[in-house]
Amino acid sequence: DWWPPSARAWEPLPLERLLPAAPPPTGMVAAFYEGDRFVGEPDRVALDPLLLPENVGALPAYAVRWVGWLDVGQAGEYQFRLRADDGVRLYLNGRVVVDLWGIHEAVTATGVARLARGRASVELWYFNYDGPAVLSAEWRPPGGAWEPLRRAPLRWDQDDVRRLLREGARSEAIGIPVLTEDDVLLGDLPAVRVMAWDARWPHPRRDANYRGHLLKIGDRVFDRGIGAFGPTELAFDLRGAYRRLRGAVGVDQDTVGDGVAWFQVELDGRVIWESGPRYASDPPLAFDLDVAGGGTLVLRTHEGDPATPYDAADWVNLYLMAR
Repeated sequence: DWWPPSARAWEPLPLERLLPAAPPPTGMVAAFYEGDRFVGEPDRVALDPLLLPENVGALPAYAVRWVGWLDVGQAGEYQFRLRADDGVRLYLNGRVVVDLWGIHEAVTATGVARLARGRASVELWYFNYDGPAVLSAEWRPPGGAWEPLRRAPLRWDQDDVRRLLREGARSEAIGIPVLTEDDVLLGDLPAVRVMAWDARWPHPRRDANYRGHLLKIGDRVFDRGIGAFGPTELAFDLRGAYRRLRGAVGVDQDTVGDGVAWFQVELDGRVIWESGPRYASDPPLAFDLDVAGGGTLVLRTHEGDPATPYDAADWVNLYLMAR
């Protein structure tokens, strides 16, 4: 609306009064998230040719995702170099080229991608988990020198904007992914029972810790898993259709208790694996269990000291191998 001098009240702004302003086609489009996960509707979507990781909510944890495409003028091997505090990933044509996904001080990693002449899709994912924010991205074309990635022939279009606004929603149902021998994802085996003993927090969450943040064990960050809080129990009906259960466990970095929890796997009423006490400073503890012919599978978390506040306990990289 506007209020011109001759008017007595607010009026709709006539479109003919607006100057046509087409944004430049160079650079990439960025989606800014309050929190460290790339899910749900972004707080803001904007053209960002400088690749700046802005904290739009002034929160301890935030995330930014840039999308666009690279105009590849010459076929060959292209080098990419990232430096970040905390986590960053670079995707080209849907493949991870540089992976610094974790909680750490500023570190550097490089990657190489063989690109054909034409158009290559580019995505840059970054999150900061408290502390200083550091992000630099560079590239080196065949026969060229290192230079900032923002100087590369990056482009974007309306499809990139629509994708950022459309993507992000994920299923919240608790389940375990099922893979074939060839690592083909068949879907999820849903839980038949989900129980939690602390009513202060939601039931266990899918692909997030109990606060809805990234799953963080030690200095590692995980995209997939189940985040629990305090004593919990998750039951699944295997019906003898699976061979192995694999995954890892640990106390999440966002825990608020004494930083101690332990994990237990039960098959048809018999405990087949226990983690022992796990501490907030411990790295993830992996397991690989034979569940062939099994019926009821139960995943349990227990509190280290029942007299203290409960802790955040994560099951990460969980999957079942189909028979």
